[in-house]
Amino acid sequence: FLALMFATFTISLVFYGLTLSVNEQPGSVHLNSIITALAETPAYLLAAPLMGTFLGRKGTTGGALVIGGCAITLALVFQSAAVQMICLTIGKMCVTIGFATVFLSAAEVLPTEIRNTGMAILRVVDGLGGMLAPACLLLGATTCKAAPLLVFACVAFLSGVGFLLSVPETKDRQMA
Repeated sequence: FLALMFATFTISLVFYGLTLSVNEQPGSVHLNSIITALAETPAYLLAAPLMGTFLGRKGTTGGALVIGGCAITLALVFQSAAVQMICLTIGKMCVTIGFATVFLSAAEVLPTEIRNTGMAILRVVDGLGGMLAPACLLLGATTCKAAPLLVFACVAFLSGVGFLLSVPETKDRQMA
């Protein structure tokens, strides 16, 4: 359950953090806003088919977080504004896939007796991640400009690895 909590917290933190950081990203703030918003549509369209493949729920959610964390890290490495925007867009798409799949995974993993309570706890943790996203962006103003993206990348990667290692796969299994 802790891995599910960490994943929902991370997904919300990174999703809203990347969305709110469009004015800090290289290039036009208007174009960045449009690209960031449009990146969600293919991510939501890919989420359900990916869960039905060999990846299952666990691989889709955890893999999306790992790939998203790596993409955000690559945005810190490259100096080209276009490459940075591509990497951040891929990161946002991956986290959006995680957003679309983590609650389904949670509902299938939690036993019937505690499913409602567990989902409510996950929604609270999700809200905490969303509330901390603007505070995390302030790190860039007070410390290093790359600090928020570094936090987003590390947390997403670690959360994805934790999800892959500890959450059971529920594809094609009876619910508890």
